[in-house]
Amino acid sequence: MHYRLILLFLTSCFIALAQHTKIDRSNYQLLWEITHEDMSEKAYLFGSYHSNDNDVFDFPDQLYTALNRADAIVLETDITAFMLDNSLIAPNISYRKSFLLDWIIPARGADKITYTAYGSDEGRPQFIDMYFKQVADNCYKSFYPLESIEYQIKIGLNNELDPNRPENIELISRSELKELYREGNAKDLHKYTRNSTLEYIDLYKDLIVDRNKVMADGIDSIILKHNTTFIAVGASHLLGPKGIVPLLREKGFTVQLPEITFSDKKSEAEQSLDECSEYIYQDERYDFKIKFSGKPAIKELDNADRLIQYKELGQGNTYSVTVYNYGIEVDIDEYITKYFSNPNINLVHFDTIAYPNQLKAYQGLITHEDGTTEWLRVFKRENILYTLAANGGHRFMNSNRYLNFFNGFEFTNKNTGISLTEEVKSKSETMLLKFPEGYYTEEKILEYDNVWEAKWFNPDNQEFLYAYESIMSDNSISYTNENFGSYILNRYHKDSVELIDQGHQKGAYLHKSYIAQSNGKKIYGKIRKAGNLMQFIEYTGNDLTRKDKFLSQIDTFQAFSPVKNEEPLLIGEHFETVLERDSFKLEVLELKNHEYRTTKNYTYTDSRTSIAYHILLKEFENWAFSEKAMRTLLKDQIKWPDSSSNHEIDTTFYLKGNSPFMEFSIYYPDAENRFKGKVMVNGKSIIIANITYPQIAEKTHKSIQFLDALQPIGEQQVTIHKKNIPLLKNETMINGGGALEDLLMEGHISDSTIDNIIDWPENFWSSFDQDGLLLSSLVNAKNWENNPHELIKLWRDKSTNENTYLTILTLYKLQELKRAKDYMEVIKESNVLNNENINLYKLLAVSQNNNTFLKDVWPVYAEILEDSLAWDISFIIPELMQDEFFEEYFTSPGFVTAVTKDAQPPWAAFRYFEIMHEFGIEKELFLDMLEQWGSNTNDHKLGTIAAWHTIYNERIKRKTKRLIKKDAAIAISYSKVMAVSENAVYDLLSFEQMIGYLAFDHYRDAYFDKDKTLRYIENKTIVGDKSTETFAVYEVIENGKTYYMAKELPKDKKLPSYGGFGNKTYFIYGSTTYQPEQIELKLINTINNRED
Repeated sequence: MHYRLILLFLTSCFIALAQHTKIDRSNYQLLWEITHEDMSEKAYLFGSYHSNDNDVFDFPDQLYTALNRADAIVLETDITAFMLDNSLIAPNISYRKSFLLDWIIPARGADKITYTAYGSDEGRPQFIDMYFKQVADNCYKSFYPLESIEYQIKIGLNNELDPNRPENIELISRSELKELYREGNAKDLHKYTRNSTLEYIDLYKDLIVDRNKVMADGIDSIILKHNTTFIAVGASHLLGPKGIVPLLREKGFTVQLPEITFSDKKSEAEQSLDECSEYIYQDERYDFKIKFSGKPAIKELDNADRLIQYKELGQGNTYSVTVYNYGIEVDIDEYITKYFSNPNINLVHFDTIAYPNQLKAYQGLITHEDGTTEWLRVFKRENILYTLAANGGHRFMNSNRYLNFFNGFEFTNKNTGISLTEEVKSKSETMLLKFPEGYYTEEKILEYDNVWEAKWFNPDNQEFLYAYESIMSDNSISYTNENFGSYILNRYHKDSVELIDQGHQKGAYLHKSYIAQSNGKKIYGKIRKAGNLMQFIEYTGNDLTRKDKFLSQIDTFQAFSPVKNEEPLLIGEHFETVLERDSFKLEVLELKNHEYRTTKNYTYTDSRTSIAYHILLKEFENWAFSEKAMRTLLKDQIKWPDSSSNHEIDTTFYLKGNSPFMEFSIYYPDAENRFKGKVMVNGKSIIIANITYPQIAEKTHKSIQFLDALQPIGEQQVTIHKKNIPLLKNETMINGGGALEDLLMEGHISDSTIDNIIDWPENFWSSFDQDGLLLSSLVNAKNWENNPHELIKLWRDKSTNENTYLTILTLYKLQELKRAKDYMEVIKESNVLNNENINLYKLLAVSQNNNTFLKDVWPVYAEILEDSLAWDISFIIPELMQDEFFEEYFTSPGFVTAVTKDAQPPWAAFRYFEIMHEFGIEKELFLDMLEQWGSNTNDHKLGTIAAWHTIYNERIKRKTKRLIKKDAAIAISYSKVMAVSENAVYDLLSFEQMIGYLAFDHYRDAYFDKDKTLRYIENKTIVGDKSTETFAVYEVIENGKTYYMAKELPKDKKLPSYGGFGNKTYFIYGSTTYQPEQIELKLINTINNRED
């Protein structure tokens, strides 16, 4: 429902540009040409717009040429995940933030209600991003996403409103935004995006700056691997100080604008791309092929069934093939008839189609219970059931596009063998298997694993052979055997799985055998685990001889291949080692930099040897240092296993010399895993190198030179322990205290040095740390356990009206030290209650989990709560009331008097009684509170009190009833209580009247204007092209003028909560007399043109 509001907002902002509007493209900045001395040909960077509107596809001729010549296409993300997973819908956020994120982030705009990503049925089948993806797939070009779809969906969720945000930030309309795009005005698009993020803390950084860096790094790592590359990212990412264009220039690329032209006639390149109009999917397992307009997504279902699905996300059209493998005992003919004889569907059209080899297909147009329609074609081959389906918008369902799709299906009639004759090696070569002819293997680089699979399926005799191997690739370590392989067995119902045997070959691997049942089929399998390496094989079928022969193959653990061809390789400026050059592809990632150091992360997982390599380089700036003892510094670079795990640790320290280092080796017997590494300090650099591999490979991999050969390059004269306080102070004066704060946070600065820094002259603190942020970091880093009084003294000496952070951190520290008396003294002496820069409400949010301390300092909070209750804090009260102390306080007459006094915000009492109702206090106490509040009545109180009396079955006066029916302000307060109580009573006002008053107040502030009135007229059922909705229609009189309001009624007939008071409310102006026909036309147009 929340996203329907967002889409309605976008629709209401949209004013279509006239078809013949002249577009000024004199400063077109969307297409960029990239060159580099290491590139044989040019690459191109394009700024996209996440829409399927026809007019945004007006590309320059040069784009088609670049796209046609490219052998690799790079996009922000791969949205094809939406073709299968309808659960990847972005969570609800505020509509203003959503407006911004939806046009910046492809993943957030997709999957909106009808799965129409950005446009409508009138636009292109795909939006721009997916058009480029379609070209990549259909033209057999390499494709790379720069971000995961899961990551994109999460962007912006945690950015809170900035309390210091600028006022009256206005969003431009969608039509204005699109006009900027059609002009190619990347500069203003970025400026719009920058301004639109100012309301939220760090949103611009998270949305643009950080992602630009990641995407620029990703482009840099991809672009040199191909002759020609075409890259498309959101247009707002191109320019600005941290745009992708300047970032690529910083990396040594030449990025410039090419000359562009726009032609009405299609160029040869565009015509060539048009030829890539289809993708032929061929299914080796089930022996068929079928045409899609792009590459479909594939989902492996239970029992070796398969779903192949393609969605045109722009128009919302879906094409799918689902293949089901049924047992011999199933009457498939009877099953087919259920598709069309289901009492829960309406069969609009039905026909039979003849296929070759006496196969018969059944085809029909059906309408489901929810009103959606779908074309189906169903047929069988032996005991395999094939279901072809197509559905979409009104135009699609009334065209022949579904028929073209259905008729593109044909069998390939490929015969597969059934003898285990083909030798198959897993990626690690530790599984040596034999499959029948016709098997296929696949390697997948997933987020956390490198996966290898081998499969073979025979549709005729229902046999399925499967082998799987994965190696963890995220630099994590498996250290336990608890429930190993559970994610494999969890594919089956737990009651259907029988473990035959399980064991542990000490020093080698763990194993278990199982039998599982699924959909009436029996699956036999064996699992084997060696460190981060997981393997299993499965047999499904009835040939027990072949089953035994196939499964027995995993009983032998083939030896790992030794690492070969190790050659010297320079990794960084400060060190070198040796690696297996012919297979080692090192991906360099620049992590989020600490301000006092740069950090580079080198990772590679070699699936062939099952070795995960990792090097982390931390380079301290010349003014940074660490006061940790060398042994401690070396040890702190490793996350050591906790005492609860079974492990054996061997460490050796070499602390003499210019490059002290530590060698370590950790063996995890329960997981048969080995984790070895070396930590070295060279000057101001820390080098952490490690490898992880299965213990069974210890003998084979013991000779690896990767760690032993790790050596520093050059001799640095300045050590990491060398303090240079003047340089550090100078850095702080020039670039701020961020670097020093990071050093403090990681424990590199001792208490004595902290004391020395605190003693810097007062003019330093007044000039360079006016808000007290750095000083507060020093307070936070120091251990005050033995001298808490020194903390109070420091605060008294250093605190000013400006450095409020010092006061805040002092309060935090006193809370940690449980110094309640000192805490209250600081609040009193600093006059916190009158300092608008210190929000004690936030301290309350932190303190709520420490009720003992909170009780001790409660007089402080009681004073501010009784003075002015904050909206955010009102949501903490129910949690606090779980404690008897706070329940007694919040229900006391004194607090009731304070929270209901006129000086409180107008909503305070309303919210308070809502909280008390939700908490479930006794009726008598609740009514007493109401009576105490209502001693001095007004319209707001009258309606609120009457509503609560009604909910609690208490009698209300006739005069009050008349006022509720007559006076809009009283009726609104009455309706609000009914809405938030979730126990609405419709005796005095109907559902339509209440929901109308709520919407009226939300938009028109009727409570504050006694002259405004609202009168319910009737309900109208509006039948649109996409949906049928019911509206309540009202007459509104305001300042002597009459207009009309229509409120769409929710299907569940429930009053909305706070956020939904004004949802789907429309105002009709122009006539002072009620004209139902015109209102109906207006509402039909509204629901037909909105994007929900």
